[in-house]
Amino acid sequence: MINEIAAKVDKKVPLGRKSNPYGKRAILKMIVKSMAEKQRSKAGVTKETTDLKNEILRKAQEKHAAAKKKKFKDFMSSAMSAKDRKKKGVRATKDGKWGHYKGGKFKAD
Repeated sequence: MINEIAAKVDKKVPLGRKSNPYGKRAILKMIVKSMAEKQRSKAGVTKETTDLKNEILRKAQEKHAAAKKKKFKDFMSSAMSAKDRKKKGVRATKDGKWGHYKGGKFKAD
């Protein structure tokens, strides 16, 4: 009898039965709780953000910015080298000499 009373959690469940966590009532209860929690967090009642979370987010943003900046530098350096190649012309050989073709004329290095 004591075990039955201890097992009873929900008032709507009769003695000797445990509430079903996959039942309609339990699922509805979870949905309502999750919606209420979202509304409470929007209103500022609950604070889930911690110092650790803020620190992790800040570090991630710094790493992202550094990676983005690095990629841009690489892109610009390759673009500038392509621009330099365009000035010189196409790299080729003529009569065993290396040089550049531009405008149909060959200029040896």
